[in-house]
Amino acid sequence: MSSSQNDLQACLEGYRNEGEHDSVGSFSLNAKQAEDKLRHSRLGQPELYVLNLVACAVSFGATCIEFRGDADDLRCIMKGVYLEEPTVLENLSSFASEEHSRPLFELAVALEGARRLEPRRATLHFSSKTSGAQLTLENGEYRYEALPGDDEETSLTFTIRERLSLRTGQKFLARLTQSEAANSETEILSRHCNRCPIPIFYNGRSVVRPIISRGASKLRFFSEHDVAPPSHLFPNGVPPTVGSFAPECWGVLGVGGQLPPWLTLVVNGVSFRIPEVTLQGTKIRGFVFTNHLKKDLSQTRLVQDREYDAVLKGIERALALK
Repeated sequence: MSSSQNDLQACLEGYRNEGEHDSVGSFSLNAKQAEDKLRHSRLGQPELYVLNLVACAVSFGATCIEFRGDADDLRCIMKGVYLEEPTVLENLSSFASEEHSRPLFELAVALEGARRLEPRRATLHFSSKTSGAQLTLENGEYRYEALPGDDEETSLTFTIRERLSLRTGQKFLARLTQSEAANSETEILSRHCNRCPIPIFYNGRSVVRPIISRGASKLRFFSEHDVAPPSHLFPNGVPPTVGSFAPECWGVLGVGGQLPPWLTLVVNGVSFRIPEVTLQGTKIRGFVFTNHLKKDLSQTRLVQDREYDAVLKGIERALALK
């Protein structure tokens, strides 16, 4: 078992030891315990919270993500996200494990990352025709409010207003020079979410780039159950469809080209590059989309467990690589 797997297992065992078992064999945490778990976990850089927002939106089944922001303000609108029980926002920190709900876990991690930035204010706002809710973080305290339904489009919206700092100053200067500040929301999204299976826009500009063959031969589209590929990723048409290579996966794979072999796994809209050493002896190139692989506690790497290995082996079989 790898170090990251040991860390993950230790964390989950900690959750179980402090939680209460229910009749179906799962476990629950009270809000204080879960919040402490989130605050003491290795979440990496807090500014990476935008990646968890994207993962939340994709796993919730959002149709589109719209970011609007400047140096100290950011709004993320997850269109089409519907909460059957809006009150879950009141106890969001209790979703400190993916075992309960992947989208709510991602949302809880995103909010914790935002909290670590010590903003002036951050809010989660849910709206639909039948019900609404808002969770506000201000001065280090959370406040929940149930709201009536309205005629707005069903969506979940995250907003944050940061305090003036070196980080916001760098983003302000980047806007003046029409560039991207290091570790700003735009830079992080452009680097890690440029192959998201649903459209992402930042201030009206598309974050997602289309998939185009650059020298690779035998480029093929693989899918399960006749999955229709997102049109925004393939504006020039989809490569020939061959079949499936692993459960709950789809993607575009090829061999050849001038660059070293590379493979990117896109998990709930966030890209993870497979280490080149894993691909030695092959000429594989491509993107594989799947939503069931797990991240380690840093939220920046994938856990190399049986599901991870099954995806890689399926890819090798698909391209007849040995």
